[in-house]
Amino acid sequence: MIAPTRQRRRAGLIAAAVLLALLGAMAATTIGARLSDRQDVLVLARDVPFGAPITADDVTVTSVAVEPEIDVITAGSLGDVVGSVAAGDLRAGGLISSGMLRETAPPETGQVLVPIAVPAKRLPAGGLVAGSRLEVVDTPTSRATAEGGAPPTTPRAFTVEVVRLGEPDVNGVSMLDVVVEQGDGRGLAALVATEQFALVLLAEGSDR
Repeated sequence: MIAPTRQRRRAGLIAAAVLLALLGAMAATTIGARLSDRQDVLVLARDVPFGAPITADDVTVTSVAVEPEIDVITAGSLGDVVGSVAAGDLRAGGLISSGMLRETAPPETGQVLVPIAVPAKRLPAGGLVAGSRLEVVDTPTSRATAEGGAPPTTPRAFTVEVVRLGEPDVNGVSMLDVVVEQGDGRGLAALVATEQFALVLLAEGSDR
């Protein structure tokens, strides 16, 4: 006659074996589902600098499983990618998304490009990226005081889009390339030449 303790031990081993089998089946099902969700997407084969046209040699194809909310470009859209230009400095190995590309190099028709030298203390702590929208605001208080006048109640401001942010120099000054409506180009250039301005980061999608 088999002892009760041995019977319980054998029953426990059988239960554990069944549980492991179930877990293995679930894992296999999950892996199979993920593999079936893989798709061929475009990835950068080498670095592409800002404003450079994308060539077929710059792009390769990889198979990955990505969540639906992730912005990727499928291999079937290679013809649309080749000939576009880099919206920023693109790094090899990164998945290509629509936000990384432009139809033409900036400035576009009706725009002008204005470089702005910006000290680190004037930049947002979170940094800027290509596509960030800013207001460049005149800060004439010190100039007005020096000239014996009063600063205007509402300062001038120009709405711009960042197309490139250069690396800071030894003094911590970064060069921003921004695009602005052509009619505002001269006024913005004159303002940044005074070095008396502030940057206001605008929310994505805002009109101002």
